[in-house]
Amino acid sequence: MGSVALAAVLAAGAVAILLVLLVPARLARATALSIALVVAVVGATLTAGSNVSMASMAFGSVILGISLVRVRSSSSGERLLQGVLCAWWVLAMLSTLVMHGRSVSGMLVFGTFALLVSHVALHLDRASVRLFVRVTLAVMVVEVALAALEFGAGMQPLWGYLAGARANPLIDGFDRAQGTFGHPIVFCWFLAVCATLVWVDAGRLTRRWRLPLLAVVVAGLALSGTRSAMVSFAVGVILHLAMRPGLAKWMRNLLIAGGAAFVALAIGAGSRISELTADLLDSGSWAQRIGNLARIPDLLA
Repeated sequence: MGSVALAAVLAAGAVAILLVLLVPARLARATALSIALVVAVVGATLTAGSNVSMASMAFGSVILGISLVRVRSSSSGERLLQGVLCAWWVLAMLSTLVMHGRSVSGMLVFGTFALLVSHVALHLDRASVRLFVRVTLAVMVVEVALAALEFGAGMQPLWGYLAGARANPLIDGFDRAQGTFGHPIVFCWFLAVCATLVWVDAGRLTRRWRLPLLAVVVAGLALSGTRSAMVSFAVGVILHLAMRPGLAKWMRNLLIAGGAAFVALAIGAGSRISELTADLLDSGSWAQRIGNLARIPDLLA
């Protein structure tokens, strides 16, 4: 990293710390969580390198810690959930160490950051949740804009896969966009979460904002080229509509019929089943999952 870039990073870090210290106390946690999100999105990916990733998560932990010092935590009524999260983290750390996946220091930094994020998030009030959701959606817009530059202007991503390493299965002749996430799958699942937030209106936005944001999310999902995320979001939307208490019976039946028709069409595409199966078995995702299953005996030994 050059001296100018390092100075810019240090200045941004100082501004972030001052922001958490100077905002009204009621907004300190939401502000810290928003900054932690930005830091994680930009630098926490392993494709950025171990030093950048660990430094980003360590700084995010500092920001979250400052917010906890500023605002005394009250009982959130979610102690059981916090205990489950801690137990999950201990299990994940032990499993990773047994498999020699990451260093002890790397796991401790990641675990501290993850647990602080969950702790601060569980203590947000409604106004803070609304602020954090809106910041998350703003980050999403920036990331999709970067993805559009990768697609339209050939801009190289900050880090991650380069030079045609990940072809987009939805758009021929183009790579899968990844924003600053360092991997298209991570990028698309962030978009899927944002799509859900927009759909359920977690940020309490007006319709003139929600519809354009949904369009941005759909465009980002297409640029990321991850079909599973798009299907998951579509299924989630259908289930959300079908289970709404005020939904008319005829509309619910229409959704069920539409879903059944989709399944029937999928089953009817018998001529492509062998082709799709061959694509699945040849994919890197399949090989990775099989490799993970093959390591289970090592965990149990």
